[in-house]
Amino acid sequence: MKKQNDMLTKAGCKFSPVVRAGNTYTFSATCTMQGASGTSKSVLTVQGDGAFEIRVESDFGGKKTHEVLRAKRTGDCPR
Repeated sequence: MKKQNDMLTKAGCKFSPVVRAGNTYTFSATCTMQGASGTSKSVLTVQGDGAFEIRVESDFGGKKTHEVLRAKRTGDCPR
C-alpha cells in the first residue's frame, strides 16, 4: 500500500494520514491526473493474519465508482 501511495503521490495525489481503529484503516486521497480532479476514500479491514478487504469509493470528474477487493492467503508459493 505504501509503494502504491508513493507512486500516486508522484503522479499528483495527496493523501490524508491513515487512521486506525482496531483492525480497520481509513484514508482518503485527492488527485489531479490528465486534467481531471477527484477524490477517493479507502477503508481497509484486516480479517486475521491471512485475509483483508478494502473498499474504495471514488468520484473523478463526476464519475462515481465503488470497488471492493477481498483477498485471502492460500499458502506459500511453490519453489
